[in-house]
Amino acid sequence: MMWEQVLEGEDKVFSVFEINGDYCGSLELQNPDSDTPEIGIDLFENKRNKGIAPKVVKLLAKRCYKDRKVDYFLIKRTEFISQAIYLDFPT
Repeated sequence: MMWEQVLEGEDKVFSVFEINGDYCGSLELQNPDSDTPEIGIDLFENKRNKGIAPKVVKLLAKRCYKDRKVDYFLIKRTEFISQAIYLDFPT
């Protein structure tokens, strides 16, 4: 279903890599033109709970917010991620 949405829709998928080049997983931005876009994150199990998810979600959200004002982001996780993700944007 995800690939169908990406290939036929406006959804965007981004690969996540560590600085050393290790592939960690992916982020998906659904409904990017909405006032409430959804960010999906899927990391390999061995890359979870290392602070990667909060960093990449915040980077993606800030970049989206630069393009247009977003009321809020919906965040969907495929597995449990223990860190809270706080996004601070200008009002």
